[in-house]
Amino acid sequence: FGDSVNTASRMESTGQAGQIQCSGPTADDLRASGLYVLEERGPVDVKGKGCMTTCWLVAGTEANIFASAGFLDGALARARE
Repeated sequence: FGDSVNTASRMESTGQAGQIQCSGPTADDLRASGLYVLEERGPVDVKGKGCMTTCWLVAGTEANIFASAGFLDGALARARE
């Protein structure tokens, strides 16, 4: 299946109920977007990958909320046409 699918599977198996966990590189990309708040979980031993730093996705930023609202407004306007 490839590395991405295997990593996603490991993230799920080492996660916690009600939490969204992501790898360090994904967390870096999400932080760079300015749309998400993440909290470092720390090192986690991931089968087949070794020790990985992972993060929890905590929330969307205010910018994300407004961006999402704009998307929704646009989608509704197109639906009404």
